Amino acid sequence: MKTHIKILTAMSALALATAAQANTVGGVTVTGSNVGANWLGNPIFETFPNSPVANLGNGANAYSPEGNFGTGVQTANEPYGQGGLAQSFVLPVTVTLTDIQITLNGSPNTGVGIAIYDLGPASGYTVSSSSYFLPSYNGGGADLLPARLQFDDPGFSGSSVFDLAFTGNAITLQAGEEYAFALEPSAAPSNLNWTRSGSVGTPSYGEAYRYTTQTWAPNGSYTAINGGIREFGLAVNQVPEPTIMALMGAGIALTGMLIRRRQA
Repeated sequence: MKTHIKILTAMSALALATAAQANTVGGVTVTGSNVGANWLGNPIFETFPNSPVANLGNGANAYSPEGNFGTGVQTANEPYGQGGLAQSFVLPVTVTLTDIQITLNGSPNTGVGIAIYDLGPASGYTVSSSSYFLPSYNGGGADLLPARLQFDDPGFSGSSVFDLAFTGNAITLQAGEEYAFALEPSAAPSNLNWTRSGSVGTPSYGEAYRYTTQTWAPNGSYTAINGGIREFGLAVNQVPEPTIMALMGAGIALTGMLIRRRQA
């Protein structure tokens, strides 16, 4: 029996080791991992259909890398200091957040801050080239994530869909509410790109933003990126993709095979 327990423990440890490093702040844990060229599962929301990475650089309105996170001005109220990129979205039904997927391009980075800002009812939100919003640190939409929650992508290279899995304290996203998911690096990012559409996105989904400073918002606001309507690659899942559980299941199955062989 002790041998069987040791085998199961080893297989479980192997499964957990395949996941990227997890970070926990304020009872919320985020774990990032590269998942290939396609969205995981069946997202309840997506800015672009599946195989988004395959469209990188393919056609006038295809994805292109965006690594300009803004001014990077650090102020007393700005929690990260290196600017940010954001994508707004609205969901058709209320969900408990499990995964957010984004399309990344470039090289590994660590300590990338993330936020989900609540911008209020979608009925009062307008998608336009002049749209902007204030983040919570400048009196704007509340951040649903704990401040300074970050993810690492130490194994990331090239172009891929990157999955951020959320566990711990539940995060509820309401139907008909406008949200904005933001990347806010804590240090100057090294060739970290969030890929986006070319000239025109799909306004019913939301739009892409870049952090900037204005005379009326000295601690930073998010404005429509490049003065146009564009979209970053983003998908929101309602049901988690059980990658780790699948590996643990494989480990349990292997343990059963070994037990049967030993009994035989």
